Amino acid sequence: MTASSAMKNFGLFSLRFFEFGSAVVVLGTLGYTVHGYHFHGSKRTNFVLAQAAISTFYSLCTCLLTLAVPQLIFVGLYWFWELIMTMLWLAAFIVDAKVQGDDGCHNRRSTTYEPHRGSQEEFQATNGEYNPFTGKYTTNDYKRPCHTGKASIAFAGLCFVLYLTSTIILGVRVMTPIVKKYGSKGLMMKGSDMNDNSLNRFHGLDLVKPLDDAYNYDPEQGMGETAPQDSASSHEYNQEKLNEQPRASGDTAVQA
Repeated sequence: MTASSAMKNFGLFSLRFFEFGSAVVVLGTLGYTVHGYHFHGSKRTNFVLAQAAISTFYSLCTCLLTLAVPQLIFVGLYWFWELIMTMLWLAAFIVDAKVQGDDGCHNRRSTTYEPHRGSQEEFQATNGEYNPFTGKYTTNDYKRPCHTGKASIAFAGLCFVLYLTSTIILGVRVMTPIVKKYGSKGLMMKGSDMNDNSLNRFHGLDLVKPLDDAYNYDPEQGMGETAPQDSASSHEYNQEKLNEQPRASGDTAVQA
């Protein structure tokens, strides 16, 4: 392995590692925020928590599958799930920024009693002061949970950028070469149908063998002969294949 190849693999592995780590940070910071507020969380907060948990699980599954069975490429399905994760993180980032970023880490005050914020006694005891995150009457401004929740916004945005990057890399380095060589059938092909090719075990964002070295694929017969790589030889090779078909049909007619 050359130094440039090692650096490339290290960079792609780091990308996967930071995807996993950032999702765990979002999960941890929002979990601490909800716990610190002594609040079950809103639907929007729970959506971001769920996305962080799904992303963590997805990262673990991707790591284990590429490590254990890298021949199961199925790049069409693989790239589709990467795109789904990217879009989910974009939505989670927007929602988290709205929920955690709209208000500062200080309480507000209401001059009139609002029943959904608590009892009349709580309104009088707090002089109408309430926390904008929980929406309940309280004099506690929950500074630490508030700042922790705001930190989750940055990591949710980072998750989106990281998954967008891996989606583009997977499309450029894996899906595009496969589609160019095998057509749309390549989207659901295994590595055994590509001259025993496979994904890189450590990050799953590149093929182990360049497809220029792979065999031509015949959907009816499987692997065929190695095709010449230059245009002149490729033209002669294709012409020979076309000439073989009438000769074969003529021989069949003579035998009959």
